Amino acid sequence: MITWLLIKVPHRKKYYIFSSKYGFTDNTKYLFLYYLKQGHHCVWVSSDQTCYQDVKYIIKDSPHSKVVKRNSGLLLIILARAKYIFVTHSLFDLAVFSVKSCPVVNLWHGIPIKKMGYDSNNDIALLSLNYSNPYTINDFVISSSEATKPFLVSCMNIQSAKVLPLGQPRNDFLYQNKNNDALINKLKACYSEKNNSKVFVYAPTFRDHGDTSLLIYRDLITSFSKNAQESDMLILRLHPKERELVSGIALPSNVALSLISDVQEELLIADVLISDYSSIILDFSILSRPIILYTPDKDNYFANRGGSYFNYNDIIQGCVHVNNSELNSTWQKKLKSSSINTQLNLHVPNSCKALYDRFN
Repeated sequence: MITWLLIKVPHRKKYYIFSSKYGFTDNTKYLFLYYLKQGHHCVWVSSDQTCYQDVKYIIKDSPHSKVVKRNSGLLLIILARAKYIFVTHSLFDLAVFSVKSCPVVNLWHGIPIKKMGYDSNNDIALLSLNYSNPYTINDFVISSSEATKPFLVSCMNIQSAKVLPLGQPRNDFLYQNKNNDALINKLKACYSEKNNSKVFVYAPTFRDHGDTSLLIYRDLITSFSKNAQESDMLILRLHPKERELVSGIALPSNVALSLISDVQEELLIADVLISDYSSIILDFSILSRPIILYTPDKDNYFANRGGSYFNYNDIIQGCVHVNNSELNSTWQKKLKSSSINTQLNLHVPNSCKALYDRFN
């Protein structure tokens, strides 16, 4: 009600609002930092106290910018003066009762590999999509490129004109820092001070069945701890909803839960990425480093999700595909850099600038 009343009062729309579902991370983080450098009135909506303090420190020398808490009264006032709202998941990540006061730009949070939204019977039932379309509240949705635009149009059941192929701001960081050895070594020191340590980052997709995930995680951890080089490290970069699954496992000394909050920074230090059906492999392909695909449940997974937007067996070139019987012998192999099918043109470099030019 407060926001609705304030919207009716004439005033200058000056705030650019940013938020991400899981803290100060993802595409909105990097676009926020870009707008901040241009001197705009930027507002970050924090989801927790750690996020709030992190952003407060970042904007300490930016008098026109603010960080506010989710569901706060101050946010309601600021929303009435918002020029654009940028999110990674939904407008309702800002507040339970968010009022749409300006155009909403959903930067989204990855390139879909598995079927989702209106293309997945699971999602249709889980999200009650037959009753209402939650994606129509977005004025624009951003795809990673022209090649991936049709996937978002289809899964969100929205007009093609609402999907703009302007790239993923978070990947600007990877393009700009993939050869930044000083930064890579600094971040690696979070896990090991040994210069010869090879870092394996395991970043699986979110599965609908926790029992299946836990079984896969146990097998991978056991295999690595017994067969990898003594100096190597395995970092578990699990989905926020599945991190608690390994809380009951006593991790070996060469295995650790992720300590770095930003996934792009974690990717930057990874000598090898281990994943499955997550779009993180497509982000990581920018770095041209080895990828191990551990997919013991592939057939069941895609059958339950309704399929894939890509031919999964064709898109990944030069990756190491392993099943349970091959896992133990993988860790000490000399792995070649992966080559995701570059003909698909999945990424648009300089995404932050492209978005700034469009929404300024």
